Amino acid sequence: MESEFVIVVLAAFALGALPGFILSWLAGGIAALVLFLLLAGGAGVLILLGQGAQGWDGLAYVVGAVLLLAPAALGAALAGWLGVRLRWRKRPTSKAGQGAGQGAR
Repeated sequence: MESEFVIVVLAAFALGALPGFILSWLAGGIAALVLFLLLAGGAGVLILLGQGAQGWDGLAYVVGAVLLLAPAALGAALAGWLGVRLRWRKRPTSKAGQGAGQGAR
């Protein structure tokens, strides 16, 4: 595979992952899910447009969906999941419940 394709796919992944992580960290998992659904829906629309177009135009739509929007959607989903997990771990716990259930009687 040519290095230019790899760079484009990794850049699309990173451009999807950055807002996915920030949205999930600040606004929660629903915002990251909405971003993922928008990007995945955009990829689906481009594939459908590619099926209706003829020749090189159809190929360009499918390449745009596969090389740009699909990696961005995957990056948004993975980074959104990571941001929600980190946000969940950083939540403050109550002092009263600490130590309960760990064998201390």
